[in-house]
Amino acid sequence: MISPADFIPIAEETGLINQLGEWVLTTACREAATWPTTSGSRSTSRRAVQERHAGLKVIAALAASGLAAGRLELEITEAVLIRDDDAALAILHQLRDIGVRIALDDFGTAIRR
Repeated sequence: MISPADFIPIAEETGLINQLGEWVLTTACREAATWPTTSGSRSTSRRAVQERHAGLKVIAALAASGLAAGRLELEITEAVLIRDDDAALAILHQLRDIGVRIALDDFGTAIRR
């Protein structure tokens, strides 16, 4: 096993973080679609909500997998909102409007004093 603390910085440095995040999202949606609907929602971390067309990529992953939007929860960090709050907020509203749940992950832990 390799800790995300080890491979995420490398993925960011090499420019592979968006492709990695897209693969994780698609795989998580496809896998969750095979589980019983009584098992609730599935959460996946989405660091790239500020990425261009992020909302469309989430919608495409849901459509390809057949997973209902209400069964997906995206975890974001407050850093996403701090960097580009207007664009990120618009994407989050778009996703919420179709039923995707949004959770704020690690709130306050990335703020430096």
